[in-house]
Amino acid sequence: MSEKPDRKKRRILVVVNYASLYFWLISVHLGISKDWNIVYFTPMIVFFVAIFASYVPLYHQTPFWKLTHSKVHMLDERELMITHEATRRSYTIFTIVCLVIIYINDVAETSSISAITAICILYLAHTLPAAMLSWTEEEI
Repeated sequence: MSEKPDRKKRRILVVVNYASLYFWLISVHLGISKDWNIVYFTPMIVFFVAIFASYVPLYHQTPFWKLTHSKVHMLDERELMITHEATRRSYTIFTIVCLVIIYINDVAETSSISAITAICILYLAHTLPAAMLSWTEEEI
């Protein structure tokens, strides 16, 4: 197993992961609207690979993923406190992101959020607490 990333590297991985998710979403929507050609397909693949390449060291080589997905009775007092704070902060961010998406759809006069956008929102909701811990905690 490879070495656990330090906080600086984890912060870079968080930025790469979510920036890649955003640009993947944009490339998919552009590809759909422009009848898929290599100009949109290639970046979509590159961004998907970047999501996966940052996901593994960020969430599976650190204890933060497991920490945010543990049962409450399995955590000690400190772990419970930092997990609660990370969850609180991440869902504040999540709410703001969802409102921005809703307003963008309203301004663009689209009738609904696409399935691809919904998948990205679910990914964000599922990973954001662990990403928040990866960003803020020195080590557990």
